[in-house]
Amino acid sequence: MRPVAASSHSSTQSFVYKGLVNCSHVFVRRDAVRRPIQQPYDGPFQVLQRKEKDYKIQVKDKPIWISINRPKPVLGFKEHGASVSTRKSSASSTASASLPASSSTYVHHKIWT
Repeated sequence: MRPVAASSHSSTQSFVYKGLVNCSHVFVRRDAVRRPIQQPYDGPFQVLQRKEKDYKIQVKDKPIWISINRPKPVLGFKEHGASVSTRKSSASSTASASLPASSSTYVHHKIWT
């Protein structure tokens, strides 16, 4: 009889976004029970440092370390003068959105008509 090769139970791989490698800002997933209208992610937060399994981000005035499976890249983030695109339907209805000047949280809504 020959021994059977042992399976590797400890090498689990979590999903990691491709854009995390070079993004400057990330959203961070909340690891708590949410209320029905509460957003699943907080942010955006600036990325200060990257390691293989951890990210160092700036939250308010403190740098904190988070696990690699919690951040989501912010695509197209502009720190000064963010632009918002709109989509027009064939019925010539328009959707517009504006961001408050003092807000630090950006929300992108898709409006399908």
